Amino acid sequence: MTHRFNGLAQEDLLGRGMASAGDVNADGYADTLVGSPWADSIITSPNAGYTQTYSGLAGGSQLQSPMTGNAKGFGRALAGAGDVNADGYDDYIVGGEDQFAMNSVYVISGFDGSILFNLGEEIDSDFGVSVDGIGDLDGDGHDDLIVGATGQRIRRYDGTNGFEDFGEVVAGLGDTDGDGQPDFAASTPRNSFASHRAGSVFIYTWDKGMSSDLTSISASSGGTITFDLDFKDGAAFDEYKILTSASGTGPTSLGTDIPLTRDNLVEDTFFGIYPVSNHTGMHGILDIPGDATGSIAVPAGLSPTLIGRTFWFAAITTLPTAYIPRFSSVAIPIEITP
Repeated sequence: MTHRFNGLAQEDLLGRGMASAGDVNADGYADTLVGSPWADSIITSPNAGYTQTYSGLAGGSQLQSPMTGNAKGFGRALAGAGDVNADGYDDYIVGGEDQFAMNSVYVISGFDGSILFNLGEEIDSDFGVSVDGIGDLDGDGHDDLIVGATGQRIRRYDGTNGFEDFGEVVAGLGDTDGDGQPDFAASTPRNSFASHRAGSVFIYTWDKGMSSDLTSISASSGGTITFDLDFKDGAAFDEYKILTSASGTGPTSLGTDIPLTRDNLVEDTFFGIYPVSNHTGMHGILDIPGDATGSIAVPAGLSPTLIGRTFWFAAITTLPTAYIPRFSSVAIPIEITP
């Protein structure tokens, strides 16, 4: 035994939730994240709960994150999240209830213990019953997370086939199929697909939807960027549009979340108006497997004021003659270099 951590008071239930926190203090050693979901708080309420991170090197307490407001069960489910805000410090995810008694998930900064994000859901949905980090799914430089909600959705992956308690346990798996993308799992431990309450675990892989052959383009010499679209088979014969944003990764919600910040460039490219005239296949129809190719030729001699700027590209699909997007790819950043 290298370390021992004890609760601060009777009925704190220290260790009810426990996970690797990653390296939250950036000292090169993995740290430990522990939850006390029944701990009382004289500032907030009984059973408000708190989480504690302990140094992997020295074993001492580093950050304590108590819940605020009329909350309870903070720390019932937790996991390391990776570096969500890309500040060089690993962050972590905590499940609990917020001050409005809504099941919620909190993303906590590994740097100072502050709440980075509060993701809320409906009362009694069990949103946050299980959480985990899954790596950078969409390639935007920020690690992502998965949240379980029994009977509720995990983004597009849900229990609509009658699977009982789908999402009771979720987990990031790393790259299980060798495609370079992190995969994840969700369980439904009481479903009776095989036999009565035999349970099932479902493994999902991430569909990026689009990739490009370049990550940067020279302002002085220009070049051609080629985009390969690879959507799921269910998108076959959908219309597609490759959109561009000069402002960031949004997201913009239009039936589905599009990882682009809405600006004039997004609106123009939605209607096929691009800032350069030489482009092919930026709008079109997906083939039977849901694939297509588009390209845009950037001329030489761009304005020096564009050097250092990044433009983001993402593809969306719609049903023919419809304008509401059905699917979206990840956002691909293209930087303008000298």
